[in-house]
Amino acid sequence: MAASSDDTARQDALERYRYIINLARDCISFIDADYRYVIVNEAYCSMVNRRYDDIVGRTVPEIWGAELFQEQIKPRLERALQGYPVEYTTRFRFEDAERPREVRLFPYYENGDRVTHVVAFTREVEPSNKALPWVDEQDYRDRLTGLYNRETMEVSVTQQLLHAERSTTHPLRVLLFISLRNFKTINRMHGHQISDVLLENTARRMSKCLRKSDFIFRFDSNNFVILITEITRSEDASLVAQKIHDQVIVPYRVQDADLHVGCYIGIAVFPRDAENTNELIKHANSASVEAEDRDQPFLFYDEELHRRAVSRDEMHTQLRRAFEADEFRFLYQPLVGVKDGRTRIVGAEALLRWNHPRHGLLLPASFLRLAEETHLVLAIDKWALFEVCRTIAQLVRLRDLVLSVNISSLGFIDPHFTEIVQGALHAAGNPDPRHLRIEVTESMSIGHVESATKRVKTLQEMGIDVWIDDFGVGQSSLAMLRSFPARGVKVDRSFLDGVEDSRREREYLQSIIFAIKARERMPIVEGITNRKRLEIAYALGGALFQGYYIGHPRSRSRFARLLSS
Repeated sequence: MAASSDDTARQDALERYRYIINLARDCISFIDADYRYVIVNEAYCSMVNRRYDDIVGRTVPEIWGAELFQEQIKPRLERALQGYPVEYTTRFRFEDAERPREVRLFPYYENGDRVTHVVAFTREVEPSNKALPWVDEQDYRDRLTGLYNRETMEVSVTQQLLHAERSTTHPLRVLLFISLRNFKTINRMHGHQISDVLLENTARRMSKCLRKSDFIFRFDSNNFVILITEITRSEDASLVAQKIHDQVIVPYRVQDADLHVGCYIGIAVFPRDAENTNELIKHANSASVEAEDRDQPFLFYDEELHRRAVSRDEMHTQLRRAFEADEFRFLYQPLVGVKDGRTRIVGAEALLRWNHPRHGLLLPASFLRLAEETHLVLAIDKWALFEVCRTIAQLVRLRDLVLSVNISSLGFIDPHFTEIVQGALHAAGNPDPRHLRIEVTESMSIGHVESATKRVKTLQEMGIDVWIDDFGVGQSSLAMLRSFPARGVKVDRSFLDGVEDSRREREYLQSIIFAIKARERMPIVEGITNRKRLEIAYALGGALFQGYYIGHPRSRSRFARLLSS
């Protein structure tokens, strides 16, 4: 009875929806993720010259044809199903008639964040003159730049704020108000035609700085609005703002003269700075005026957020310059094995440090996250491989050893990674690859199992082993032992806490080492800070050991002296 009652309620709801949408002049359709019609209104039935029952339940290609569906309709439906509104004007040929139509697609959210359907509005355009393509779009596009105009902006931003309120994964929206300067001077000295060309090209420069998920609109004359939709931290918008500013101020060469366009950007964050579209735009505009008064490229409406963003942007700039200034360093922490009750150095881990000119020696935790987000980590990975291979070539003359180096997730799954490794070995004089170990974090390998597994096998064929670092801190540790073919597993130092005094902690550590060995992997135990821990880790089955009791991280020359002694 309950199921029957639910079905009746659902059918009643569908009938109400049909009644409402049948009042509209626009052709309205409700399409699911399989591209199947769920509801259409009478205007839509008239457009395609079919009865309601002949459309509902059928797929879009069945109604419009496979060729038109694949070429024009499917890519736009897919984007709408990804959560983005789509608007376009095209000419649909149906049966014997070809008609221009304006189409608007909107994602329909069910149960929170998941897009389950697309709501499509289609309107036939009645051209008043021969300039048909432009007449079709003039209602919502700016004629000079081709960008969406202010009216479209208000609708789109409002809709995005509603999506943000429902979202648990992307609850933030960041609006950039961009005020361009010097156009009055350019117009007076070179004429409005040159001014228009520069404005159009500047709009194109800004568009190239954005992702597909972002929006750009022409607000009025020399002002533009950008909405960033998929962003985790508000201060990250400073990177986008700086990138746009740097692109806009590049001078144009016109008639043997360099023409400069000024640019000031105000940034406001939803919901932190505003609760609706008008407030968000007003606050971003206010911040752009303040940015011009201070002669700063961009300014957040919130002062504290601006301070953090500026600090982050400075760190990014300094990080890029660190390569030129040769500020990165490696410290080498010894790795030992135990034989006949005696420890013996078998290698070391190369630990990255940034010798910052103002803050001194910085640990990776203070800069690697920013490096990963800006992809500068790829350059760091490459530097690390070349540096470690050079060190291997020098140290193997003193002792047969291995050196391990941490590589980021982006670097490891880079399709050119193996070529970079080969290049690093070649540049170092081709030392034996078996001396090199690549360390990847457990979280990285979990997120890219298939590609990472292929990469491991390729490296093993080259003679290079891969180790999993920080094992045990993720959520799929035991599953990774089975699926990921790394030969060494480094037990995170957190599992050594309390082993000296707690039988339960010792049993827990033993279970982890047992699980690693059961999969025929080599357990490497980190966090050896005293002799007692070394004895316990060795007794429980550890193969190699690392920690401050074994040896502190040291420079290459000091590590070489340690090997010689």
